Amino acid sequence: MALTAVLGAGDAPPDDAEPAPPIGVSRPCHGVWQDRGDFFEHTGANGGETSSPGAAQTGNATGKRMTLTYSNDQHRAYMAFTDHIGQEWVGVFDGDTAFYNAAYWDLLTRMWRATEPVRKTDALKFMTAIKSAHTAGKYLDVALEKGLIIEQDNPQDARSKLLVLSDEMRGRMDRFFDGVVGRMLETAKQVEGMD
Repeated sequence: MALTAVLGAGDAPPDDAEPAPPIGVSRPCHGVWQDRGDFFEHTGANGGETSSPGAAQTGNATGKRMTLTYSNDQHRAYMAFTDHIGQEWVGVFDGDTAFYNAAYWDLLTRMWRATEPVRKTDALKFMTAIKSAHTAGKYLDVALEKGLIIEQDNPQDARSKLLVLSDEMRGRMDRFFDGVVGRMLETAKQVEGMD
């Protein structure tokens, strides 16, 4: 299965927004990831293979071999856990995959962590993968339109707005994190048992 199919890369961001990487996917580095069917293989910048199933060693950026701390089975258990996080995240939005990207993850998890309302300008900066304030504003507008975030007047500055998660969204995220932490503990036990 292609990586894009697993990650839902066909889901479009709002309007003409620059796409954010899907959750769990970092920006590309040196080398290339290739789909090998049941695993992904990374070919380093020097052309050498840097990971494969069952390998006890892997290459680093300099092409030197290094011993791994965990087995590939333990890596797969971790990947199954991260797949579960993604599935549960989509569940927070009743299956709406439009919210399965780093911009919404960054925005909503930072809003969830906030103990007080945040300024709109600060919320825009929460979306670290989005460099344009205009583009970040489009993601924020969708979250406001869907009722995930509520905008309030700022009593200390009439020129600015404050944002909070809606009570419903905060409750959904509370349940999400509660379930994911439970799954994390199960996965940790599973990984420990694979020694």
